Amino acid sequence: LIMKERYTLPLVINIMFKSSLLMVKLILIHTIIQLVTLIILMVLLLMMKDISLYQFIMVVLLFFMY
Repeated sequence: LIMKERYTLPLVINIMFKSSLLMVKLILIHTIIQLVTLIILMVLLLMMKDISLYQFIMVVLLFFMY
C-alpha cells in the first residue's frame, strides 16, 4: 500500500499542477481580452461623445462582472 501511495502521489501532483497552469493561462487570456475590449469601448465612447458618463460606468461595471 505504501509503495502504491508513493507512486500515485507524484502523478496526482503533476496532474494538479498542469491543470492549475491551464487555469492560469485561461484567466490571463480572459483578462487580456477584457482589457482589449475595454480599450476599444473607451475609444468608441470618446469618438461619439453623446453617451453620458453614467452609461459608460454601467457598461464598465457590467463588463468586469462577467
